[in-house]
Amino acid sequence: MEKEKNGIRQLSGKMGEHTLKSWDQLPDLEIYKDQLLTYLSGRLPFEEEKDRLTGAMINNYIKAGVVPRTVGKRYQKEHIAALTAVCVLKQILSVGEVSLFLDSQGAKSDTEKFYERFLEAFDRERKKAGETMSQIQDDEAFQESILSFALSAYWNALACKQLLSLFKEERKKKKGSVPEPKEAQS
Repeated sequence: MEKEKNGIRQLSGKMGEHTLKSWDQLPDLEIYKDQLLTYLSGRLPFEEEKDRLTGAMINNYIKAGVVPRTVGKRYQKEHIAALTAVCVLKQILSVGEVSLFLDSQGAKSDTEKFYERFLEAFDRERKKAGETMSQIQDDEAFQESILSFALSAYWNALACKQLLSLFKEERKKKKGSVPEPKEAQS
């Protein structure tokens, strides 16, 4: 268990240290796609190569209406914030669900307000996970934590998807028939 404790301490420490940039810390410049990809690369905790954002993914998100269209071929703060949220959320939601989520949060009309709320929730959940991990002291707690995290992820994702479904139905009632969000390639 000593080897696992060291690994747990390291993971817990990484979780405690990893924060996302606040709105005010995001670049206030218009940047091109290659600069955007460089900027976003490695910003997410424990990001794996297979999950890295690509130019094709950005194009698909724009075509599907998940993130706003560019001004010319330049990306702004709104794009960086939206793509940061998309990269986190696509780990548990389909791209169509991410688009619906962003709609439910008003992210497409007030990106700054949404992004600050997103960061608060991201940090709150990050800290909670790190604190839980730091409490692991023995094999039984190690196994219990793995089980608990897995089932918590399951139930939280299920609850999120059900709430999004309710939001979608409510939106249909208010606006009449609303077309399904386009499904982008991730």
